Amino acid sequence: MGDKLGDESLETETLTASRPEAKPTSKTRQFIAAIVINLYAFSQGTVIGWLAPTEPLLMSDESPIGGKPLTHENVSWLGSLVCFGAILVIPIASFISNKYSRKMTGYLMALPLIPAWTMVILAQSPSMLYAARFIAGLGCGGGTVSIPQFVHEIAEDSIRGEVGTYIALFFNSGVLFTFIVGSYVSYKVLGYVLLAVTLIYLATFTLIPESPHYFISIGNTAKARQSLEWLRGKNNPDVEREIERMTRRARELDGRRSIRDIIRELTSKGTIKGLIIGVGVCANLQLSGVLAVLSYTVNIFKDAGVNMSPYAATIIIASIQIIATYGSSVLVDRLGRRILLISSNSLIVVCLGILGGYFYLKQSLDVSGFNWVPLAALSLFVIVVAFGAGSLCFLIISEIFSENVRIVAQTICLVSFWTLMFLVIKLFPTFVNMFGLHGCFWFYASCCGSAILFVYFFIPETKNRSLESILKELNGDKDTEEDNERKALKEEDKDIGQPGPSATKRPRRF
Repeated sequence: MGDKLGDESLETETLTASRPEAKPTSKTRQFIAAIVINLYAFSQGTVIGWLAPTEPLLMSDESPIGGKPLTHENVSWLGSLVCFGAILVIPIASFISNKYSRKMTGYLMALPLIPAWTMVILAQSPSMLYAARFIAGLGCGGGTVSIPQFVHEIAEDSIRGEVGTYIALFFNSGVLFTFIVGSYVSYKVLGYVLLAVTLIYLATFTLIPESPHYFISIGNTAKARQSLEWLRGKNNPDVEREIERMTRRARELDGRRSIRDIIRELTSKGTIKGLIIGVGVCANLQLSGVLAVLSYTVNIFKDAGVNMSPYAATIIIASIQIIATYGSSVLVDRLGRRILLISSNSLIVVCLGILGGYFYLKQSLDVSGFNWVPLAALSLFVIVVAFGAGSLCFLIISEIFSENVRIVAQTICLVSFWTLMFLVIKLFPTFVNMFGLHGCFWFYASCCGSAILFVYFFIPETKNRSLESILKELNGDKDTEEDNERKALKEEDKDIGQPGPSATKRPRRF
């Protein structure tokens, strides 16, 4: 397995090295645009992160919701109704994005967060809080459609992996921000702060241009060129080449847009394999248990008897997760997707196995001398999740479908993502009562063990590869020119590594 992964990494590195480097300044605005777009992901993170710091207060006698404590059942619905709202809005968001524009989708889908936070601030009954969380889910679901697609269409191939992981980085940053603010301010002040986060996103989103791919799709080449010049630099020679490539691709797709053609492509070998991969990486993320752990992390630390404030421990965990996610964004275009996913899942199994063992022994033995174990194991757990399963899910989904079926295929993947998230968060407290924390952790460990085999046998390496090359591999078609170049470079590197004349003709590429 190691040799195979090493060869894949070498192939992509040498291919990248053989191509001329783009000017550093031509990428600056792409990074800026990706950051602005992912402020939406930050807002999503505040929605998911809100429950952890507020749960103990909501379940106390000093509950701000009518002065009556909420039950465990109430709280489980507060977590899961977000997912239910997201499931319902995803087809709508996909339609708007395809029919109108990526930027309009980014605006419209974030708007529900405004009434959602307003209702959270004003809520005096569980039912009003339920409604607020459902509406917040509408905003969150729309973001999982618009963010990956928009970022994918503005970024060049050489940085697509890095900016594609920003959605996880900013989402986790939103969770941490909410943990920190929620630990120090009142319930209502927290609501006002998180409302302001959404308003800041909507204000800054006006600063970036529409996707050039969208302009090409509606035949407005002038606007597409203007957008690309803003993103790549006005005098960048790559602009005209990209315009030509996108125009050519749009013409090819125009001839295959009938219902029959789309159904044929949806049922093709490549699309079906892509759907298996897309749903698989969604399941990998959700069944790692990370979102359930983050949603109930304060109570987990209380049960573990950690010798520090559960709120402080939670903030530490979220901070570590952000650092690890940033590390993933740096490494994903260097090491590749497969290596990170396999390594991540392998270490997740170890961490969850240790956590399960700790809580199992705690039932019958005195483990007070080892209450540092949950904090250490959970810290390592969120690190390894962030390096692979947690940061690469949306990136991979955005890379494996052709434009003709991307909207439908990604909708299927995202509905599965939020459905699994709904089930995991809703059922986590119930499963803890039935099987204990140790049983839940061991179940998630077994799921990630299965994911290792899934990644190895099913997921191709997409690092620094064009969409055409990836689709050819998924369909099992003949190699593209790019694939042939990759193979030639690999053979060349093997020759260079052997003694003889070939070893002295040129230095080895790095």
